Amino acid sequence: MKDFDVIIIGAGPGGSVAAQTVAKNGWDVALLEKDESPGKNNVCGGMLSLGTVEKFRIEKDIIEKTLHRQINVFPYGMVEDIQFPQVTVLRRRFDKYLADRAVLAGAKLFTRTKAADVRLLRYGRVEVEIAKEDSAPKELIRGKIVIFADGVYTLARRFGDLGFEKKPNNTAFALAYELEWPQNPMDHFEIYFSPRIARWGYAWIFPKRNILNFGMGCMLSELNRNKNLHRRLEYFIDKSELLRNKNIIRKTGAFIPMSPARRIYGDSALVVGDAAGMVHPLIGSGIDNAMNAGELAGLISNQSLEQGDFSEKFLSKYQTEWENNPIYKFIKRQDLIAKVCLPFSRIDKNISTKVRQLLFLRNGINSLQRIKVLAYPLLGRPQLPRQIEQRSIES
Repeated sequence: MKDFDVIIIGAGPGGSVAAQTVAKNGWDVALLEKDESPGKNNVCGGMLSLGTVEKFRIEKDIIEKTLHRQINVFPYGMVEDIQFPQVTVLRRRFDKYLADRAVLAGAKLFTRTKAADVRLLRYGRVEVEIAKEDSAPKELIRGKIVIFADGVYTLARRFGDLGFEKKPNNTAFALAYELEWPQNPMDHFEIYFSPRIARWGYAWIFPKRNILNFGMGCMLSELNRNKNLHRRLEYFIDKSELLRNKNIIRKTGAFIPMSPARRIYGDSALVVGDAAGMVHPLIGSGIDNAMNAGELAGLISNQSLEQGDFSEKFLSKYQTEWENNPIYKFIKRQDLIAKVCLPFSRIDKNISTKVRQLLFLRNGINSLQRIKVLAYPLLGRPQLPRQIEQRSIES
């Protein structure tokens, strides 16, 4: 049985940043990854802010594209929006890069290693049951702290009420395709909002150097009523001049948490990223959040190890500091809005589009036009700022 100071389950952005933060202080860190390489099977548009790239000193060759423009396609118009710079990455390269940095800092990366169970023996003593292959005998490793960075189906739930709890009205399902377009010139990204996609969801096109990442996502409660997301995605591709006739090289699908977990700490335990519901409920983005939370979890773990205190009382400062972070406050505000507005999608199939338009993409829209957005289609089409040539939702 191997002993570590910290065991991190999941080598995504949050887990790897936590591993690097702890390991560079000289502690023994085990970073567990179920796939043969971090990010290999990840489902994500792969977009994060330039601010995160600069903060974490991400090397330029990892960045696929830097984008300054966004095009939003609504049922009532098409709007160009100038954004704070965003960058795109290939998650299979980006996640491996972050995990490799953790290894360089001293963490031990275990690939093809699945955490099958986690048991708290006492605070300061956690036992993780791992298996290298499904048929292989299980092994035990022990640590003083476990950091759950293992996604929607987090093992943190074995600790009681820790981490994200998947439900139809707080979880989305997304499909993402990669389409070949070598050396494409696309210098912006596109977001499509329409009940033709989903009453509570949207589609996206994010360019990389040689591919387009195209995906659709919607709430499980919506998907359960209309199980045809795959057909809608294929139909969109067939009707889009931008997407059709391009070779599809990869198809993936996954669940996405759309509400923050109530509790993200316990005796000898912290939770980060999707496992903690750290995704923006109205936007669906979460890489930046996971990396910032991973850094915070690493810093709190360092303090816990230095003081020899692994109690939930001591580790509660992780949740306190996270909830004081503007990122969390933004997530929480969106979560409240989503909870209030989601039931109305059965009455107004455009409510999701309207909420996102008024909250994030308003950019100077006046009171009259806001009323027309909310009342659409009763009062006709609203006049939107920076409106450009109309594009059908199918094109």
